[in-house]
Amino acid sequence: ASTDIVSAERYINKAISLSSNDEYWRARTTLYTNEFTKLAQTENPDKTRLQGLFTQAEQSAQSAISRNRRSATNWLILSQVYQLISTGEENNEALKNAKTAGEEALKRNPVNPAYFLNNAKIAFIGKDTSLAFEQIEKAISLKTDYLDAYIFRGQIKQNQGNTQGLKEELLTY
Repeated sequence: ASTDIVSAERYINKAISLSSNDEYWRARTTLYTNEFTKLAQTENPDKTRLQGLFTQAEQSAQSAISRNRRSATNWLILSQVYQLISTGEENNEALKNAKTAGEEALKRNPVNPAYFLNNAKIAFIGKDTSLAFEQIEKAISLKTDYLDAYIFRGQIKQNQGNTQGLKEELLTY
């Protein structure tokens, strides 16, 4: 682990020891998910380290939820942690967990377009593109200038073979 990560982890853990609120636990989750993503993108990543980072992220997100179950953001963060290891395979436990946490976030804040976009990403991972498009439309209906939703819709179109999909979405935006 780099010195920056070790320092950040030390400061976040110190903050948690002083006040164990959900915001600090979310910060800790983000630290581990960012480190997981960075490591996963390297050639021949250390699988044991990846598993450890995932476990730390999962436990931190669950700790945030245990401190504030009403927070939609806490549920969103947990959903994103499970998306790190989700696959489109049938009966993928991580994908089911990501979906459940995403639905919990949406229940707590049904007017936030980010939660619909999150669920669109989960649907796409699960190879349900029609649901993904439906969730993107809901996000855009709540925020017509939601660039991330347009970009993701374009990426799905490209994935389906429409090589101009992303360009079309950006021109629509």
